[in-house]
Amino acid sequence: MQRLHFLTQNARWLLVPSLMTFGSGFGQTFFISLFAGEIRTEYALSHSAWSGYYAGGTLASALLMMLVGGMADRLPARRITLLVIVLFALSAGAMAGLPAVWALPVVIFGLRFCGQGMMGLLAMVFAGRWFVSSRGKVVAIASVGFSLGESIFPFVFVLVMGAFGWRSAWLVAAAVLLALGLLLARLMRVERQPAAANGANPQRQTGMNNVHWTRRTMLGNWVFWVGFPAFLVQPMVGTVFMFQQVHMVEIKGWALADFAALFPLYSLTGLVSVFVFGVLADRVRISWIMPFYLAPLALGMVVVAQGDGLQHAAIGLVLLGIMQGAGTTVSGVFWPEYYGTRNLGAIRSLATAIMVFATALGPLLSGIGLDSGLRYESQLYIMSGMALAGCLLLAIVALGTRRARA
Repeated sequence: MQRLHFLTQNARWLLVPSLMTFGSGFGQTFFISLFAGEIRTEYALSHSAWSGYYAGGTLASALLMMLVGGMADRLPARRITLLVIVLFALSAGAMAGLPAVWALPVVIFGLRFCGQGMMGLLAMVFAGRWFVSSRGKVVAIASVGFSLGESIFPFVFVLVMGAFGWRSAWLVAAAVLLALGLLLARLMRVERQPAAANGANPQRQTGMNNVHWTRRTMLGNWVFWVGFPAFLVQPMVGTVFMFQQVHMVEIKGWALADFAALFPLYSLTGLVSVFVFGVLADRVRISWIMPFYLAPLALGMVVVAQGDGLQHAAIGLVLLGIMQGAGTTVSGVFWPEYYGTRNLGAIRSLATAIMVFATALGPLLSGIGLDSGLRYESQLYIMSGMALAGCLLLAIVALGTRRARA
């Protein structure tokens, strides 16, 4: 009964970040990579060239994130959200009208900055700032949008692309984003008052050692430098897996439509996982979860590398979904719990920018590797090892910060 009351009282403010994470899908790798085959064919691009253009646009978006991400702490939520979503829709429309290959990294920059960067950042900053005692569950609810996008977009847009062409599919994406912007404008017509959330002011919540951490103090502490490389494993490996999905189905002998039809399985698993770990994060410290969340990723990469059937792809996607759900919770709760909420936008924007950089580096290295003869299956084994190394680093952080979080 208490949970139902919480949902009804805060329905609008729970829906806002969920819609934002849903719309962010148009700038995520799993969506953009659906068009890799068509774009590479039309512009005669090698794996390295396509990866390079993608990495260039993504890297530029990461650099801009570092500069402007802190605006999430200063601008009204409605104003910055609508500004980002309008730019996002324009970027999707620009992809539909892509004039030549020189414009590709520019358009990818817009898509990645708005979708992978700002939309996801703002959604999690709002969720972390507006709610305190129920932060784990709120992050889980906000993540429903990620799961819905991952479940719906690949299958639907592969069909749209097959029927009307890849450029028309991007026009549909732009229209969906504009409609989403109108809905968000209505939902956010009144600014959320954080002090009313659960009877506490999130701006007063401190992090380790009962301190309001800033970017500068965070970068001067060992926790960031030991733990953050582990947080880069999820975006880097997950991005490579999604980015190379067209190549993977080619070497495995699968149909892209059949593989895309498995995405609801991945999304459903991720959705269940994020709620399970979201509830768990409200009952135990996030440090109990961190050292283990990358383990399913390590196993999933091995399963896909060794298997040749779609059933192996399904198992890999399930394990990847478990990791994504757990990782969304860990990332959503870690930053406010360890560093407080006063400067959450500035801190998370830096972290998000570096993660976006990792999503640029991963596909670039993978594409160069493929052109150099490093088989994709071998790359999957390397990514599995990276995930295991990440588990060890997060275990060091969890054990080394026990007193600071007491």
